[in-house]
Amino acid sequence: MRRPYGRAERLLQRPDGARRLGRPDVVASWAGQSWPLRTLRAFLGVTFAYAGVQKFADPNFLHSGSPDFIGAQLQRFGSGSPIHGLLSLLGQVSVLTGIGIALVEIAIGLGTLLGIAPIAFAALGLVVNLSLFLSATWHVHPYFLGSDSIYAVAWLSLLVGLLQGKQASRRASVRGTRHQRAAAGADRYGRREFLRGAVMSVGTLLLGMGATALAGTPMSRTRTPSALPAARPTTHPSAKTQAPHLTGNSRGETRQHPDWRRGGVLRSGERQRCCPVASGRALG
Repeated sequence: MRRPYGRAERLLQRPDGARRLGRPDVVASWAGQSWPLRTLRAFLGVTFAYAGVQKFADPNFLHSGSPDFIGAQLQRFGSGSPIHGLLSLLGQVSVLTGIGIALVEIAIGLGTLLGIAPIAFAALGLVVNLSLFLSATWHVHPYFLGSDSIYAVAWLSLLVGLLQGKQASRRASVRGTRHQRAAAGADRYGRREFLRGAVMSVGTLLLGMGATALAGTPMSRTRTPSALPAARPTTHPSAKTQAPHLTGNSRGETRQHPDWRRGGVLRSGERQRCCPVASGRALG
């Protein structure tokens, strides 16, 4: 007796095989894949879900004026990028763009892990990393030092593997009986798939909201020395013979201010430049 063509054909020989082939659950979607595809799927799914959550957990990502603000990143990435026009357009609505990117990354991660529209999410992940390759890591030379190029290749490999698996399933379904072929070719976007998509959508929103609630205080914009208040120079007669001003650092070392002869008092901006270790205490 001829051995079944593959797992898809073996499922067709079971009483509920046509149903499981037409509507695979999460476990079946993992069991029907080879280990290389499982490895790519697990790594990319977890990484993208974490990347989206991390953006919401970063208090500076959506806070204008912070060094990690999405608007500032889009402006930097657009310089010399082949997609400069698109990045400039997205920069006009930078906050909405940041929220959309984070939600899309979470959705891609969850959809990949749960097996919901795997081909569509693999193609979407490829588009995301190609966009990042043309913007964030476009100026990285040589190209293999940037991470987005290998992520794009990983998504492409997963996409090709999924397309081959789908083609093999279609060939296996043709080998079944008429009833099995009809069941396997039935509408695959029924109630069960709709519920799984709804669960994924709710999970994406909950992860984003939870990460935002746990985010800390955004970092304020760094003050420049010109914006700092200047201290009044002292006019006390003893200022001419005042001892050099020493400042300690975290290792117990002391540094002498180079401008201590200016009446014994430095402006706060000058103190920040000559002694950066103690600038936090001097400006506090």
